[in-house]
Amino acid sequence: ETMRAVALTTVAPAGTTAMPVRRMPVQIVGTRDSPPQMQLATVASMSRRKGTGYIAAVLLAMASAPLPEWSAVSSNDMHLRISRLFAAEAAVELSEESALVVDALAVISRAYVDPDFGGLDWKSIRSEYVKKQYKNMKAAREAVTKMLGLLGDKYTRYVTPAQYKALLARYESPAGQGGVGVVLGTASSGGVLLLDVEPGSPAATAGLLPGDTLLSVGGTSITSSTSPDEAASLLFGPLSERVQVSVRRGGDETALSVGRALLQTGAAKASSARAAGLDFGVVTLRQFSEGLTVPSLREAMGSAAIADAPAVVLDLRSNPGGHFPSAVEAAKLFLREGKTIVSTSSRTATDQQVTIVDGPYASDTRPLYLLVNKGTASAAEVFAAALAENGRAVVVGERTFGKGIVQTIAKVSDGGAVICTTARYLTPLGNDINGIGVEPNVASTCASALAAATCVSQAVTTLAT
Repeated sequence: ETMRAVALTTVAPAGTTAMPVRRMPVQIVGTRDSPPQMQLATVASMSRRKGTGYIAAVLLAMASAPLPEWSAVSSNDMHLRISRLFAAEAAVELSEESALVVDALAVISRAYVDPDFGGLDWKSIRSEYVKKQYKNMKAAREAVTKMLGLLGDKYTRYVTPAQYKALLARYESPAGQGGVGVVLGTASSGGVLLLDVEPGSPAATAGLLPGDTLLSVGGTSITSSTSPDEAASLLFGPLSERVQVSVRRGGDETALSVGRALLQTGAAKASSARAAGLDFGVVTLRQFSEGLTVPSLREAMGSAAIADAPAVVLDLRSNPGGHFPSAVEAAKLFLREGKTIVSTSSRTATDQQVTIVDGPYASDTRPLYLLVNKGTASAAEVFAAALAENGRAVVVGERTFGKGIVQTIAKVSDGGAVICTTARYLTPLGNDINGIGVEPNVASTCASALAAATCVSQAVTTLAT
């Protein structure tokens, strides 16, 4: 460890009025897991909130710099000398608009998965955006959106305070709030597509169908840049209110009024089916949810529909992922001790998730099939790859969506948030599935409305021949 007690001194850039010199005692402790540079970014954010915001830009600049760019100098107090490299970014009082930009920059500088920022000159970009003057918060938010867009990562983005609140509501499920019962994805031409509609849900009752393209929700237009998460947050809302939805179906536009309901989309559901003379036990997994998926999956596997079946199908079609730890725990149920489930690779480390005991279904010798399609994404892809690459299951269907990243949601000063890609998933064999997806062992185009047993029976016939 290295420990430095420092005092920060501001320096006015050329052409500006110097602020009174202030010193702020700070203790910076660097360890192998938390280097001083990362802590500096945190201090920058804290200092602004404590009324010393004009030093935040300096700290931000230092946060992504190599250690040789700054040094401690012994005197009665040790203090930090700011190198010339950062003098131009120092010492102006931050407005609310500039504080938002600094906050967003700090999130990316300390946590973004790619230390090379996609080959960008991030230091110059950072300097450019810190120096700008923003006439209002709208301009600052537009600047942050543009800045994050330079990374070329569609998953790293800024969300407004209203969008952030709606996003939290989806995961926290506050009382009196509900959804409509759809699975959303990105359309090939941009925009948001309905990948699946839950049977018996408000969406199904209203007449929404898989394949519909969203045009507007509650009066808000859905554009080519709208993400599925953003559209989902618009659909989620008070149970007592209906939401007006406009969709494109074929060449026609259709307007529908859709109710809301409390939906348990992460619960596993068991059923039995027969197709082409073959019997199957089918477990449907629409999403991975904390505290719900794993217990319900255990219950489903123990049901008569599954326990008495000669073969088992886990239907992951249009499963968008959800709670990553739940997907990992679900995979452990089917794998033997010592098997790698997934690795997460960040800019600082690679972490492996490995089973430490045999799962309760690891020794089950019945054929196990995973049914996937292009709407199977994120944590669901991790689950599928874990079972497939460990030789535990046969993957049937279409190549999956290809979202193999970890994201962190960081609240920023205006009440909005920056959603930042912080790591990548690697499969047990070390494959990066982001933008690629999981390749099925047996390719089969299987519509969401078609019974899982029918799809898999066709694949079994293919395997047999």
